[in-house]
Amino acid sequence: MYGLAILLKKDPEKLPFLQHANRLAELVGTYETYKGTMKAQVKQLGGLLAIEIKDKYNDMIVSLVPEGIEGEVKTFFTFGGGVKLPVEFRVTAEKIELIYERYLLRKTRK
Repeated sequence: MYGLAILLKKDPEKLPFLQHANRLAELVGTYETYKGTMKAQVKQLGGLLAIEIKDKYNDMIVSLVPEGIEGEVKTFFTFGGGVKLPVEFRVTAEKIELIYERYLLRKTRK
């Protein structure tokens, strides 16, 4: 599709699937809580994101399904205990924050 857009003299960056992938890609990286008590790795898996949390209490991978990825607040959801759980990324020029369950994590690196 990227090549076809170029052949048609269209901007490939405006293709919806590429815009979606780019919005997810900016959220990928390492996140941690205040004083680094909890760390999480956010990875891109196709059209989804996954949070990998490994510490002395947890060893889990959670899939995140995008709901609204436009603007500064990007919303996702996952399921836990049979309940739909909201997950939020807050993106500003200075930082990216992840709100997952009761945790606030900040992106520390890609």
